Amino acid sequence: ILVTDTNRIILRVNAAFTRITGYSAQEAIGKTPAILQSGLHDEAFYGELFNTVAREGYWEGEIWNRHKNGDIFPVLQTITAVTNEDGHIIHYVGASMDITPQKQAERILLDARERLENQVANTQDELEKSQAETAEINTALSVLLKHREKDKDEAQISLSNEIEAIVMPLLKRLKGASNGQIQTQRMIAMIEDNLKNLMKSYGRANHIDAAYQKLSPIERQVASMVKLGQPTKVIAATLNITAGTVNIHRKHIRKKLDLDGKTNLQGYLQSLTD
Repeated sequence: ILVTDTNRIILRVNAAFTRITGYSAQEAIGKTPAILQSGLHDEAFYGELFNTVAREGYWEGEIWNRHKNGDIFPVLQTITAVTNEDGHIIHYVGASMDITPQKQAERILLDARERLENQVANTQDELEKSQAETAEINTALSVLLKHREKDKDEAQISLSNEIEAIVMPLLKRLKGASNGQIQTQRMIAMIEDNLKNLMKSYGRANHIDAAYQKLSPIERQVASMVKLGQPTKVIAATLNITAGTVNIHRKHIRKKLDLDGKTNLQGYLQSLTD
């Protein structure tokens, strides 16, 4: 995670940023995220990215970054604009996750598929004469699909272990160091809840309720705090928005989830992740 000002100057980074990029906080603070650019994306790409953030308040997608040691690696990146009560942008928050293992698994599957397609093309005449060989190819395809599912399971387990071993202990330490700062503890609780949902759904989008996927990032943040039982005033203070804006997000969430006014929103959100 990194936080920048409106000029995209880095103000803060966390330990995971250093672990993933190789840059210490001292090396990153005062610079711009351009130190991570791999050179694989042109200016038009980044221009459209920040146009989207300015227009919609966030951007999410895959980016290739460059490690301090020069290695290029893929990340799943989210950039969110943080606004004040007047609606003016005051910070940008970037969160990224290294997806190198997932890309490696995809590359293995694609290479295997390419080899198989070449084999099919080169032996088409023989395959037409041999029904047995056709059955073997079908079996190979089935095995590849099973391997892909296994790779997804292993990636999910790896992510869960990483979060449980590294991120969760850090959050617990942050809780202990917050010295009773209620707003900080609420933010940490929201992060913990979202991380647990991420561990359940990583690599398997169909495991998340289809209606829940329709929510925007800020609506998911509001929904996450509603699910934890936080009142509107607390949500507004934590997310640095007005109570009226929170109520608008609540209405949008209800509409997107097809809920009537009688349904308890907190209970329904809890049921989505049970």
